[in-house]
Amino acid sequence: DKDGDPVFPSVKSPECFQPNALGVLPPRDVLPVIFVPGIAGTNLRRGQENTWAPPNSALGGIGQAISAKTRTNKTRQRLFNPDETEINPDGKCAIGNKTYWLDSDEARKRGWGALHAMSYHAFLQKLETSLNDQCTLPGHPLGAGGNYLLPEIGMLRHLGAEPVTARQWDEPDYAEAVKETTQAWGKTLPALSDDEIQRLDDYYYPVWAYGYNWLKDAEEAASGLVSYIDAVLAHYDKSAYFRHQGKVILVTHSMGGLIARRGAQLAPDKVLGIVHGVQPTVGAAVLYRRLRAGQEIKHFFDIAGRVVAAIMGRNQEDMTVQLARCPGPFALAPTKDHPPHWLRVYGGDREDGGDLLFSLPESDPYTEIYAKTTEDVWWGMVDPSLMDPLGEMTGEDEPGGEDEAGEGEKLTPKKAYGKAIEKAAMFHDRLGLYAHPETYGYYGTAEENSFGYVGWTCPAGVDSYTDCYEDEACTRPLRRDYFKTAPGKGQQSGKAHVPVYRKAAAAVYTEDSLLRARELAGGERLVSFRLPNTRNQAGDGTVAKDSGEYLEKLTPQLKEVLGIPGFEHQSAFDDLHAYRATIYFIARIVQKAAPPLPC
Repeated sequence: DKDGDPVFPSVKSPECFQPNALGVLPPRDVLPVIFVPGIAGTNLRRGQENTWAPPNSALGGIGQAISAKTRTNKTRQRLFNPDETEINPDGKCAIGNKTYWLDSDEARKRGWGALHAMSYHAFLQKLETSLNDQCTLPGHPLGAGGNYLLPEIGMLRHLGAEPVTARQWDEPDYAEAVKETTQAWGKTLPALSDDEIQRLDDYYYPVWAYGYNWLKDAEEAASGLVSYIDAVLAHYDKSAYFRHQGKVILVTHSMGGLIARRGAQLAPDKVLGIVHGVQPTVGAAVLYRRLRAGQEIKHFFDIAGRVVAAIMGRNQEDMTVQLARCPGPFALAPTKDHPPHWLRVYGGDREDGGDLLFSLPESDPYTEIYAKTTEDVWWGMVDPSLMDPLGEMTGEDEPGGEDEAGEGEKLTPKKAYGKAIEKAAMFHDRLGLYAHPETYGYYGTAEENSFGYVGWTCPAGVDSYTDCYEDEACTRPLRRDYFKTAPGKGQQSGKAHVPVYRKAAAAVYTEDSLLRARELAGGERLVSFRLPNTRNQAGDGTVAKDSGEYLEKLTPQLKEVLGIPGFEHQSAFDDLHAYRATIYFIARIVQKAAPPLPC
């Protein structure tokens, strides 16, 4: 009902008609499960306009892609102002009739409407069912009338190295489910005992969703999560039926893992345990690539990739104007703990064995990479000249001056970017390698599917490299107008071409992938570096294995970490074996809950 208490609708009937009806009451003891989505998983709006509302169908995706291609960067700048956007809780929220105790109104009350439905709602509904309808015929004894445990629940007893004798009511596919899932997990996990499995049915697990403004500071999102936990628990304080233990279980996707870790760091006693899915534990190098080249497209026939690119950002201009002043996305930048040298510049094509000219960072990505823009070095992550097509950022850059803006003072694009990076760095420093004591997680390990490092290459080939700002003989300014030099080419999604001047005898110019020589005054040479879409490490397409497996280095050590192949980042929870791991991890966390009180 409106207070969240269970009700059982019925009707009057004549005494001569005596229907049999079964009303299954949920357990009184509540363990709320709060799902924390990844970046871009929460719908955002600015006033009455949608800032971020991804499509929820293939047809809608095509339509929105067409619409997005006509969206100007002035419009993008206006809509993606982090200070003027808010969460939109009114997104699609349609619940099927299989989950009879959960309707659209209840799901919206639990925050589901704020999340991108196509990415998460099927998983949330499945999780709600698995945890609260653990049998195929709830309310009936196991084995009676063909009643069995769901495979993801029943298989928990059959894990482990020792085979378990099947009971009369055991479904035959439990053993097969264990075999295929254990193979995907790459290890055999301990089984749950009968008592532990039965204990799962002692609690009610309402699934809530925490939407957050991912454009804003991640620290703000983490503090908001703590407040949301309080609000969820307070909801059940008002119930005449339910009672809680003052703790919740957190399940996270991608960037949501960083938010949840920090939230748990702020309020560890409010969290019973956490399950992390595909967390960029120490950042993802692909963030740099997308800011320089837009959303990558895997191949010519990658229609889905082209649709995503049109919506997310086709090129550097789209991405920069949307994200460069927003601190939230930079929480995904590789941290100091990320393996170093993830930004590389080659003197030729990597496929042809081009020599490595230099690589960064040595130790500190904030000072060695993020502090520099394309006004400082050609390989800077952000081009400030692309940040303000509206001409609103009219502050002044003062060399050596304070970056903080005073009351009412406007920021320049470069200062706005600097402040965003500063907030992300502070978030990373506070979070460190912290993990809640009761934490589990998994990451993707598909072969050659991710960017363990980002590598610029030079099709023309160079033997050595000297930055123009360090070469006294180089008098020409660093060139930043490469979108104009090759019309339409730098604009293509997933591509970036940067002509860079260096001292040499001749000039080589790249246009339409053709090389031609050109004489330049002063004997300078124009060399074009490009950012190919060459994936170089296992992962899930977004988070590389280097960052995912860093889960094992968090403190205190996680209870269990799995590397699972075969899925893409955004749809990780749709993978059968990742989903079963999520259920197993939650089952382990539940064993830490206080025993239910007598009714």
